[in-house]
Amino acid sequence: MKLATNMVEMKQNFRVNDKYLSEADSNVYENLFKSQMKKLALDIEDSQIEYDTFYITGQSGNGKSTALNYLKDNNEYIKNNFITKHLMANEIFNFQDKITIVDVLLMVGMKLCEAYEDIQSKYIKQLQEFKILSTKKAEKSIIKVSNSESSTSKNAKGGLDIGFLETFEIGASLNKHWNDSEQVRNEFRQLFELDRAELLVFINDIIREIINKNNSKKTFLILDDLEKKNISDELFTIHRELLENIELTKIITIPVNNAILPYNMYKLNTRIKSNPMLPLKNKEAEKQDKKEIEENKKILENIVYKRINKEYHNLLPNTDKIMGKLIRYSGCNIRQLLILVYEASSNARYNGFDKISELDVDKAIETLLNNVAIGVLDRISFLKRIGKEHIPKKEQQEEFKTSIKDNMIFAYFNGSPWYEVNPIIEDYINSISND
Repeated sequence: MKLATNMVEMKQNFRVNDKYLSEADSNVYENLFKSQMKKLALDIEDSQIEYDTFYITGQSGNGKSTALNYLKDNNEYIKNNFITKHLMANEIFNFQDKITIVDVLLMVGMKLCEAYEDIQSKYIKQLQEFKILSTKKAEKSIIKVSNSESSTSKNAKGGLDIGFLETFEIGASLNKHWNDSEQVRNEFRQLFELDRAELLVFINDIIREIINKNNSKKTFLILDDLEKKNISDELFTIHRELLENIELTKIITIPVNNAILPYNMYKLNTRIKSNPMLPLKNKEAEKQDKKEIEENKKILENIVYKRINKEYHNLLPNTDKIMGKLIRYSGCNIRQLLILVYEASSNARYNGFDKISELDVDKAIETLLNNVAIGVLDRISFLKRIGKEHIPKKEQQEEFKTSIKDNMIFAYFNGSPWYEVNPIIEDYINSISND
């Protein structure tokens, strides 16, 4: 990335996309999660489980994808022992209905074999055979039911549509079919509803063929961004065993509100506040807590200033009313921090200023607030509780899931889990009466 030397380049460098930093932008990478990622790297290297699974959790926008991309590109053990496949859920599951274990298994299989034309053809042919076999079973069931003049024959006939085969050809993109057609997704979900284990066996056969193609070099899978999608409740609970039995070493990102957290979980988050639910026991603990908070603030500063040429850091004055306020209102969420700097830069550019002022920062905060304020009106009581108690009630799980997903509350994990209202909307929430 070319480092910013003026306000136009500030806007360009802080324009946020949904993907991790590319290799070309590695000069601006700041490792926010050094200790967590070091532990993860060592655990991968030391594992004696042939096809181990490691889970990553953290708030959407906090830099997980970039950290994982950096790990696979810079860890010597991973580079020397694996061929890495980094899959982004937003790209392979581009639909609104809930992602199921069938979706994951089928799309992982498809994406793994897409670089091998012969294996991909075999993969699609096998899916067609599954489809034909299932259709024949359904037809037999229909005939049997029809002969007995059962009223349920209509439902039996309403299952898998044979006509789908006419449009599904070898070499076609299953991923495109999957994303474009809810009918296709539902057909295959129904096809493997009772045969998920059979689907897993099929996927693992494909994986072994790929390993043979690569001279026994194994595949390392990163399944990323799942926390941003609409996920079936069963995916990480009753179907987790199927996920973990995919025969490759893998890292999977999961939502912070996942009800059952596996033991091999790595929590990627940072904070600039003390845990309000965990009182500090003594002065030494207070001293250590303050030290950690100041270190985190410095890292967040570095994330910003690494995108600006050192001789032009005056474009964004490092004062409490400007840089300090940007960090506070970011809630330690990297994406939100970058968006705030972008909006402040945009406002300064619009007004013809050669550096960002406190007024530009305030306008940036106001812009973000205006973008989200209407969407939280039905959650005022819930958000007020989070602001005061820092944890939801049991009966508030739906509001909790929604608010975690759209970043209206942020999760923190030091000591014990606790939650804060996104600082962008905090004052707005507090100004509204419960009535």
